[in-house]
Amino acid sequence: MKPEIIDTKLDGKITILKNCVPDDFDHNDYFTDYKADFTFPKDQNGHLRQYEYAHGHDDEKFLPLKKILNVPDDYAMKIGLHEMINGGYIPPHDDGEYFGGLTIFLNKGWDKSWGGWAMAFDDNDISATVPEFGHGVFYRTPLQHCTSPVYQKDQARRTLQIFFVSSIAWDRAQDSQELRD
Repeated sequence: MKPEIIDTKLDGKITILKNCVPDDFDHNDYFTDYKADFTFPKDQNGHLRQYEYAHGHDDEKFLPLKKILNVPDDYAMKIGLHEMINGGYIPPHDDGEYFGGLTIFLNKGWDKSWGGWAMAFDDNDISATVPEFGHGVFYRTPLQHCTSPVYQKDQARRTLQIFFVSSIAWDRAQDSQELRD
């Protein structure tokens, strides 16, 4: 994997990358293997299923992303997978407890008319990114962002989510679960 920055938006608060998955990456296998560890996914209105590790760690295969985004060494990766089906969306929020969040699109051949766009906004501008396999959108916090609804009945929008959390905040949250929900 050799990630590259291809654009920045909203005065540098958003970084768009390509080549965010390893060359031999198969999103269907990865998603199936990963889901096997999570028998009780968080489910929002039957449209968004989240599978997240219950501990912070740095997955070696994704360390090049941490480096290119200039994430400080004392921040750990909290990695999860999202699967969004017809009608699913994520309302505006800012991920304020993290240094930033990275969404990596895992669907090959996603059509822009199916929705599921990554959107962000500040006082002056709006940014929308259409899902494209292997591309990533990094939001440096705080920044309001959301996901437009998925409109395709026979497709699930799949993403890898990487949040960067400080070691101090992660240790504090272990018992309270504030960073898990």
